[in-house]
Amino acid sequence: MAKTLKKYATVQLGGWQLGCLRIGGAGLGNILFPWARAKIFSKENDATFLPPPWASLKIGPWLRNESDKRNYGALLRTPISSCLRRSLVELTSLTLSEMNDSRPAAPQTKDVLYTFSGMRNKMHDIFGHHVFIRQELTNIYKGNPPLVKAEHPYIAVHVRQGDFRQATNEAEIRDGKTNTQIPDKWYASIIGRLHEANPSLPVHIYSDGNEGSLREILSLPNTKLISGGNALTDMFGLADSLILVASNSTFSQWGSYLGQPHTCWFPGTLRERCVDNSQIFEGEIDYEDELPPLIINTLKSA
Repeated sequence: MAKTLKKYATVQLGGWQLGCLRIGGAGLGNILFPWARAKIFSKENDATFLPPPWASLKIGPWLRNESDKRNYGALLRTPISSCLRRSLVELTSLTLSEMNDSRPAAPQTKDVLYTFSGMRNKMHDIFGHHVFIRQELTNIYKGNPPLVKAEHPYIAVHVRQGDFRQATNEAEIRDGKTNTQIPDKWYASIIGRLHEANPSLPVHIYSDGNEGSLREILSLPNTKLISGGNALTDMFGLADSLILVASNSTFSQWGSYLGQPHTCWFPGTLRERCVDNSQIFEGEIDYEDELPPLIINTLKSA
């Protein structure tokens, strides 16, 4: 009797992989893209998913004295047995890139392992699968504090600093420059207008900065820095907000994607859609722009 061949899917997260540990590699917002594509592929093609090694050692966060050292092994579950099984499958299977799709040339005498890597088309590749991906991400979370949705509505503001450079001028960002900090005065402008519509809503600041570097934003009424969490609780904090004011990063994209809140972007930073609901605002807002009716109505009814 011919052997029933199996399909497997796994993820290459970048950096140097040593068993269940990676040296270097990208941050959480970037490495979730290939993971999500692999999960969707496994679901749609009846393939066995082999978890990647989430644990990583990065020098940059230590050199910059960041509070989050980006060792995602403390947050996301990868059983040692999975690392061993993955190594065995890699040795005994035909390994193909995801670009080969689900149809290797026939006939096959080996199991097939599909590998997923890089950001590719980012949200475009996983658009519309946010409910499934959010649940799968929740299933492998093992960190503390737990992923608990807040009881009361709030505005979330993501201020990325850390390894992001300060722009020489705003034109750089408006022209599409990535990995660049959004000006604090834009955040302050958006927060001020949101509070004009509903001053009682608290504003939660999620950032890799500190109270000193966030002074201008934290001086605004009813605004506080959310600390004591981790990368996943912060991401879900963005996701579960009523309105998200985004940074120039994939981390903000994931917050918008996972929770589908109204999302405000600085001009030049909305590069692809994350929200698939026409009743949810997703767009760029400049300093002098009026808030869209969808956001005004949400604020007034909160």
